[in-house]
Amino acid sequence: MVLFLVFVLSATALAVMALAGSELVMSTVTSDRSKALFAAQAGAEKVAQKLDIEVGRIQDSARVTSSEVIKKAIEDKLPVFDDIVDTTDPNNIKVLNEKELNTIYETEYKCQFFKMLSEWIEKQTAAGGEWDGTTPHSMQHVVSKDGKDVTINDGSYIYSIMPPDPTSNIYSKVGSLQANEISSITVKATGEYKSGKHNYKRTISAEFSFLTESAKEIPIIYSKLTKVKVNKDNKPDILKNMAVVARKNIVSVNGNVNIEKGDAICFGTIPTVNGTDINYNADGYKYGGFMAGITKDTWKDISLGNGIKSLKDSIIGTIPGMDDYDYTNFPGSFNIQEGSAITAAYIHTLYSNSSSPSKINIQKGDVFARSVKIENKAHSSEVNLKNVFLTDDLRIDSNNSTVNIGKWEGEKAGEGMLVGLNPGDSASGYDNSSAVIVSGDSNLNINGSLYMGGTTYFNEYTNITDSKMYFSGISVLKSGSLPAEAFRMWDDIEIPSKDVYPGNVFYLFDKYRDTNGVPDAEEYINVNDPTEEDKLVSAGFNYKAKNESQPADSTTVQMMMGSQKKPLFDILDRAMHFKWIWDNFWKDDVGYYSYLNSGDIKIEHYEKADDGNFVKNTAKVKGWCYGAVAANDTVYGPYGGFTEDSDQYSIQKGMKSVSYRNNMSLFVNEFGEVMGSKPVKSLTTDGVTKTAGLINKAVRQDKTVISKSGTFFLNSSSNVVLSNSQVNGVHISKDDDGYLQGIIFSAGDIYVEAGTKFKGILIAEGNIVFLGGADIAYDENTVDILLSEEPDAGRLFNYNASEIVLSNSSIKTIKKPNVKNIKITSWKEEK
Repeated sequence: MVLFLVFVLSATALAVMALAGSELVMSTVTSDRSKALFAAQAGAEKVAQKLDIEVGRIQDSARVTSSEVIKKAIEDKLPVFDDIVDTTDPNNIKVLNEKELNTIYETEYKCQFFKMLSEWIEKQTAAGGEWDGTTPHSMQHVVSKDGKDVTINDGSYIYSIMPPDPTSNIYSKVGSLQANEISSITVKATGEYKSGKHNYKRTISAEFSFLTESAKEIPIIYSKLTKVKVNKDNKPDILKNMAVVARKNIVSVNGNVNIEKGDAICFGTIPTVNGTDINYNADGYKYGGFMAGITKDTWKDISLGNGIKSLKDSIIGTIPGMDDYDYTNFPGSFNIQEGSAITAAYIHTLYSNSSSPSKINIQKGDVFARSVKIENKAHSSEVNLKNVFLTDDLRIDSNNSTVNIGKWEGEKAGEGMLVGLNPGDSASGYDNSSAVIVSGDSNLNINGSLYMGGTTYFNEYTNITDSKMYFSGISVLKSGSLPAEAFRMWDDIEIPSKDVYPGNVFYLFDKYRDTNGVPDAEEYINVNDPTEEDKLVSAGFNYKAKNESQPADSTTVQMMMGSQKKPLFDILDRAMHFKWIWDNFWKDDVGYYSYLNSGDIKIEHYEKADDGNFVKNTAKVKGWCYGAVAANDTVYGPYGGFTEDSDQYSIQKGMKSVSYRNNMSLFVNEFGEVMGSKPVKSLTTDGVTKTAGLINKAVRQDKTVISKSGTFFLNSSSNVVLSNSQVNGVHISKDDDGYLQGIIFSAGDIYVEAGTKFKGILIAEGNIVFLGGADIAYDENTVDILLSEEPDAGRLFNYNASEIVLSNSSIKTIKKPNVKNIKITSWKEEK
């Protein structure tokens, strides 16, 4: 019995051990098979990620390509569109059958999508490609053991793609290309895991659906042609933010021209000697540009008219009853609220009086001009500007007038900028450098920065040998040439001592001796010293020593030795000499002080104090000038008198010159052409060569075209008269605010009568003359509506006003957040 029991127990134990061993082997096998399955699933998921990204990319490409194909097919007038789209007018294409057009587009989209998808799949499955079925892909992970990284091989997988269903639909585009629908794609991913002598493999078969009608739950993305839209993003510059454009001049007579929005631009009239060379000696009224007010002489000047008729004669010949008008002196004003004023000529007041002053206000936009000027008959004028960029002078020749740069109201007014872009031509002998001159009994206030490249000149004093006028070395000056008179006072008197009569003793500032930024006596050299004279003579200058006699009738001024052609001292040296004379002799002498009146010019800026508040500062001029500045009851010299230096001036000059050219691009190609007497570009074309942005005068000429919205356009071959309710006698309906809305181009002048309210754009090859007060505004909506409703308005500007625009894609999303561009329709293990 005992032996039997031992046998039974032994057999049982062996059986239990065998069973346990068998279960251990089964567990190991199951684990190894799971690893192979994980590898297969990882392969399929990796494929799904790549598919999703690529399908999204292909969707975008297909939308773009199909849109272009449809658009070109319509432009080519393919027969398939005969009953679907009306292309009689290429600028106003009409959709006759939107449903059928949508069907064509959906078909074209599918064709492009499946074509691109097929090409991508072929590249992926090609021999040696990333999805090449003969290439195994290993799966590994890294663990740390005993402080070291150990790489464990989890097996490998290979996968291949099943071909598309050959019974799929075939999509054709409007041309000859065809593409099969790939309703779905099946991927087989095989995971492999080796354990000892065993090799375990498991396979996952995954099916992914694409953008087809059969897959109702996935995103379906189609672009559709829904309507014709105005191509707003490609309008020529002349149709962008320009309220008033004239090739010649913009004139305000007997009222205030209020430009509510948009820029006003004109080249302007420049007086010439022979039709080409600028006449620098011409009276100021002969310059055009922005003319606030008018004089009797200006009315009659044919150069300001059309070259044959004066403004007066042109108006009389255009507007009935205007022959009785009093063509005498009138004030006038401009108020540009939100825009800039740009011209190659002047921005100036021509006539003004105390009871009805002429005013120019441009305080949000910029001013680009040859000169800003108050003419000598424009007493009591008021000019308020913000940023001013000039190729010539800012000049006040009248009495009781005020020019403000920047804002001068409130505790902390807004700062502006005055930049003189032209350092001048030292050989010309004329005032063609940028400077500031206040000749009349008037005031100039500059709140902000001042960058002046040139200098004033003394036109009463010329060199005997070449009759060239002398540059003074003073960039900002009150009372014109009076300082020269102060130097001239002692020309015929022997100079016993520089301490008594310093005027004709020239002191040369040596900037290399300046060690503290504040000039004092030891920084100057007395050029009348024989040693210094030898240096100047050896350099080739014709130097006149102090002991040489000077004829009583001589017009030379010893302080200004040399000529403009070969100046003895440059602007900086002359500026510092003038600063020296002022500081050491003139500022405390009432006689000399009265020749300068530097208190009538105020220049200041605000600086942030230590306590955080802004305080006014007049210790230095903010910016830089090559010449001296006589302002604030003192004189500022280039060294120590400014907050910046010549490098910063050069930067400002470069930046603002580019801005000037860009703003004048309707008339010039380069900045230098702004200095010419005439524009080098025309606003119109010759009908043969049509440059984008210019005007084709042949379109609907001399006909006022009124759109269904009440906007209008007029292309006139002659002068145009615009009133509060009519244009050239044609009645136009006004909007709710009382404005006419449209675009006017005139090959002649535009005369705007008093009380006119207009939204849109006024363009003239000649002048635009406001005969009284008016309210003008650029209105983008008016322009866009007119271009959309009247194709000829677009043709007038050589602009395809409307085009076929495919609307944004409509996307049907699905509920599952983890699915984007594809859908998993089947995921199973193959046995």
